[in-house]
Amino acid sequence: MSKNRTNKEFLQLKSVTPEEWHKRVMQVPQNCRTEVAHMVWWDYFSQRECLDRWPHLDEFLRRPKWKGPTEDELQAGLIKCGYSPKRALQRVTNKMFNKNEA
Repeated sequence: MSKNRTNKEFLQLKSVTPEEWHKRVMQVPQNCRTEVAHMVWWDYFSQRECLDRWPHLDEFLRRPKWKGPTEDELQAGLIKCGYSPKRALQRVTNKMFNKNEA
């Protein structure tokens, strides 16, 4: 995946509304919903100022119910939320990809 394509994907996901993020997370299987919500929150909610914060995923942050999903389940959940397969794999495994990798 090219750097431009990666940046385009990031910008597209950055423009998703908090209501839409909540809707997407709620479509993820329950056994990995909390973990996926935490990743989405960290990637797209955490940088907001306190006065402009989005509370839409707070239900998953207050009292998390960790279910211990597999990496494959988490990756599938992120893909369901709109992450590309490569970005989801990177997010779940914390692997860094070579910039020249297709």
